[in-house]
Amino acid sequence: MIMKPKYFLKQFSALAIAASVIATSCSKKLDEPTSPNTIQAEKITANDIPGLTLGIYTNYATSGISRIYLLSDIYSDNMASTATGYSFFDLCNIPINDTRINELMIVRYRAIGNANLVINAINDNNFQGLNQYKGQALLMRAYCYLELAKHFGGVVITTGKEGYAPRKQNTVGEVYDFAIRDLKEAIDNNLLPSFTNAAAGNMQAAKAVLARTYLQLGKNTEAKALALDVIQNSGGISLTTTATFASNFISTGSDASKELLLKIQEGPIVNPTQNGLYGSYNYANFATPTSYVINTLYEATDVRRSFVSSGKLTKFLSDASPIYPLIRLSEVYLIAAEADARLGTIDVTYYNAVRAKRGVAQKLNSDFATPALFLTEIANERNREFMGESLRWEDMKRFGLAQPHLQSLGVLPGHIIFPMPESQRATNILLDQNPDY
Repeated sequence: MIMKPKYFLKQFSALAIAASVIATSCSKKLDEPTSPNTIQAEKITANDIPGLTLGIYTNYATSGISRIYLLSDIYSDNMASTATGYSFFDLCNIPINDTRINELMIVRYRAIGNANLVINAINDNNFQGLNQYKGQALLMRAYCYLELAKHFGGVVITTGKEGYAPRKQNTVGEVYDFAIRDLKEAIDNNLLPSFTNAAAGNMQAAKAVLARTYLQLGKNTEAKALALDVIQNSGGISLTTTATFASNFISTGSDASKELLLKIQEGPIVNPTQNGLYGSYNYANFATPTSYVINTLYEATDVRRSFVSSGKLTKFLSDASPIYPLIRLSEVYLIAAEADARLGTIDVTYYNAVRAKRGVAQKLNSDFATPALFLTEIANERNREFMGESLRWEDMKRFGLAQPHLQSLGVLPGHIIFPMPESQRATNILLDQNPDY
């Protein structure tokens, strides 16, 4: 591997082609792909592109994913930390030198590094017949930037062509705009295939992620249109039943019989009872559902209630190849319902579609006097549905619950996002610390 001076974000000179293997990088460049088998970027051929694309997912699933996946849920109001070191997240008061937030940032940028390689290699060399790989790279680069914006606000945008000088971070608005452009390029140019499995980027997943993004930004008309598109053209998958709901959280079985649109899969790993999200929530017991979740949130007949009733979150099963849901079809249904309510319409159709598959009673439009009351219930339904799936804190922001939660803990408003990792600021002196840290 060719070594270059170290800085926060810079071009990389080497790439992963043995993408199913993770190795430790020989430098501290955040966006540098990692692999024991590397070649110089200028020697990439069209035959390397499939392996490089797999490297995007491999870098995302690096060791530690089971620890960082759950951080934003511990930060929220539905999980409580039970392990040393996680109490800072429970209190929404993370030290700037916390190793987990640094790890979170590094993992996302490593995946971005591989995505940049794929996109640039295809564009610069005019490789033909590789649209699906470019589409996957655009989708996953967008997903990683959206995750970074969710946790850190504004971050440095890198496409692999910026040079070596340290740079200030882009604004959070610029990060969202960049991610949306990537998603729209993949969608509008038909670069992705229709869904066949959740382990590879597909058109339905890209549209679902864009719908989620638009909803978070208050673009409700656009969010609804995309959600309905995915519901009506789902690639053959449908909502799972009460009997098959748990299949969404284990690697065995066909994705065609599940509701996962996009997932990250780890492994195979050793000691599956101690690793993956099963290990985090059950073996290591890093966090448990709050008493409100256990005793009040779920109705008695709700199949999801059984996964919290023991006092632990048990829906993630012991698995030699653990999965990490990135977006599921049920979220798309709830996006459609929420977008309608935010546009002033009470329509329980898509909300009821999810509830029907979870074993709970249907509601009528007339059960909700105002769209605001329906939105409150949608927030609760999302809490029930996505427990432990790293969505609750963004929901709390969107539903106006995050700042009251921070106030109840006596922390400053800027803690609505995580601090910028101090180790990254030491490497890139132009990075600003986030407000109130």
